[in-house]
Amino acid sequence: MRRFALLGSLIVASALIVFAPAAAQGAAGSVSWHPNARGGLDCNGFSPVQKTFRQMWCTEIAANDANGFEDNGHYVGHDEPDIGFFSTQPGSANNMTYKTVLPVDPAPPPSVAFGGSTHEFELTPAIWFGLTMCDTQSYPEGSSVCTPDSDSNIQVPPRPNHAGAAFMELQMYPPGYAPQISCDPVHWCAALTIDSLQASYGGLHGPGSPPNALSNPNCTEPVNFAFLTHSGRPVGPPGPDKQSNKTFTPTKDTLMMNSGDTLIVSMHDTSDGYFTQITDQTTGESGSMTASIANSFRQIIWDPVKFTCKGKPYAFHAMYDRAMPPTTSGQPTAWATWPAHTDNVAYDVETGHFEPPDAAGDASLPNPLEDPPCFTGPVIPGCIAGGGDSDFDGYPYQAADWPGGSPNTPTPNYLSSPRSNGIDAYPIVRFETDLPRIEEANNGGGLGCDHHTGAGCTNPPPGAFYPWYHLFTPPASLGSCAWGLSNDGLPNQTNNFGGEQAAWGPLEVTNYGFDTRIHNFARTLSTNPCP
Repeated sequence: MRRFALLGSLIVASALIVFAPAAAQGAAGSVSWHPNARGGLDCNGFSPVQKTFRQMWCTEIAANDANGFEDNGHYVGHDEPDIGFFSTQPGSANNMTYKTVLPVDPAPPPSVAFGGSTHEFELTPAIWFGLTMCDTQSYPEGSSVCTPDSDSNIQVPPRPNHAGAAFMELQMYPPGYAPQISCDPVHWCAALTIDSLQASYGGLHGPGSPPNALSNPNCTEPVNFAFLTHSGRPVGPPGPDKQSNKTFTPTKDTLMMNSGDTLIVSMHDTSDGYFTQITDQTTGESGSMTASIANSFRQIIWDPVKFTCKGKPYAFHAMYDRAMPPTTSGQPTAWATWPAHTDNVAYDVETGHFEPPDAAGDASLPNPLEDPPCFTGPVIPGCIAGGGDSDFDGYPYQAADWPGGSPNTPTPNYLSSPRSNGIDAYPIVRFETDLPRIEEANNGGGLGCDHHTGAGCTNPPPGAFYPWYHLFTPPASLGSCAWGLSNDGLPNQTNNFGGEQAAWGPLEVTNYGFDTRIHNFARTLSTNPCP
């Protein structure tokens, strides 16, 4: 569950070039900051001072360039088709419960061929539930105050003194491709991840940006990571500056789930930090994680002078009280203000990553290295396309590989609409996909979406299929209706919302305060058809 361009103007670029290599040095030249060789200082893996332990699925950042987001010169994009849920009820932005049924893969092993036996890991590396968090050391770096669970943080459009924001994703990982994507060959697992942005207001550079806006190239998008466990304690340190191999190594304490299990996903704020829990109704097991100081969650301190990335203990809390809907023009109200996506209470099937190795076919692309990292196994050779599948030719962009009536595809991830405070429905639903954000001219795939005019922005991408949300009659454990991302054709489908293009709606213009951007197609349903 996404990356950005740190260099926006020649003046800012020069400053970063001067400071970044010396970021670990004190004023007198003595070493005063010792970043670990590996960790979570930059979720995208492009920090010049640290690498990640594994491929991460990061929050998609708005463009910081005349084109798409770049991280230390590397284009980054994540395809995130999501559903946002909105309500004016108190507590709807910090206390919610979902029910979901995990997908079931077809019986034959996964196939390299398009239209063959497709397993869930080929379509998505992570399904996630999202929410905006307070982080007083995150973008826009103009205020040291963020009142948890409070609509006093709302600014429309956002201003330089907006409360610092992070984005939480409770991510669920499909089985079958361990350790690159999965926890093991047969089980699902889940992790609480929280992404922040080390940039000042307008640090998402581009036309209209303040000329002196800064971002920290050493820790662009720091991420906290912790598997959900039976004990509620992390298996390794979650903090961006403290992560170790243990952080990403499942143990017997890690919650494991089976394909087809019915889950209750619940989350709410506590005095210690934000609490997330998955209860497996099929097995009776549960796991949880709280983003607390006791569990070693941390924030990275904003340092716009030396660009160090020192951390300190921090308890993350939900930013807002109510999941306020966008204005009639589509402008978001309660959101994180720096991601490409504009919703808050959200569900997403991260896609657009797994593809067969096709270096020969990519040779003519502006970025012929759009596939890596690539692997020979464990079950089929494949590439994860860490920066996104720029030419949209992988499994997620093939109509025959999505659920649609064929026995060769997984079942959808059936999802109920959430309930806030255990009882209140979310009356407004919004489909939103960040296709314009990942179709920009610098994505390496030869496309040319203009995020100011919308020219060249298409749904579906040229020559590709694009899945969309449907309503289904789900398994009995979910009740009478459920959402699912799929193709047309399943016999239990009850609503396709007009099809591949109509369902996602028109281009959406978003005011980021310092500039307006077109990063999404979006469609609001004023009445939730599956409350």
